[in-house]
Amino acid sequence: METVADRIETSRRTLREQLVLFTDRTRQAGLAFAEETRGASVELAEAFKGEAEAWSKLITAQTGKLLPASNPTAAPKKLSTVEVDALERRLLVGLRDMISRVDAKLQSRLEEKPASSDDAPIDGYDDMSAKAIVSLIAELEPSAVEAVAAYEAANKGRKTVLKATERAAA
Repeated sequence: METVADRIETSRRTLREQLVLFTDRTRQAGLAFAEETRGASVELAEAFKGEAEAWSKLITAQTGKLLPASNPTAAPKKLSTVEVDALERRLLVGLRDMISRVDAKLQSRLEEKPASSDDAPIDGYDDMSAKAIVSLIAELEPSAVEAVAAYEAANKGRKTVLKATERAAA
């Protein structure tokens, strides 16, 4: 018959082993998250830079269309307040129209039907955090890892999860 001391020792060992596993998984998920965060930060900075350059080109092109052609060798003409106001209005109207087109595209994309949660590779997948999914990937069969990768890519596209599936498949 098991004694209280035996049960305490068994519980201590079991919980210690689980704590070690939890710590390892959490550390691995944290490292993966940190790596992805750094990569995503670089990508975000590059996207901002690209967008700033695109806006600069667009504004330069639009300003050239809005201003009357002038002699390139002549000194730049100082615009009157009325001309500045008219130019500002034309730029703002153009910007409003452009924003309306972008908004229409955004609404169209948001109205697209997302993948069904019935297709989720794991019960409750859509409610799980990336960290929770990453910690489960090591326990999955290769076919389930592939299913997670495909579902994640088609839905949320979280790089942390996708990288974890790549590591598990390697």
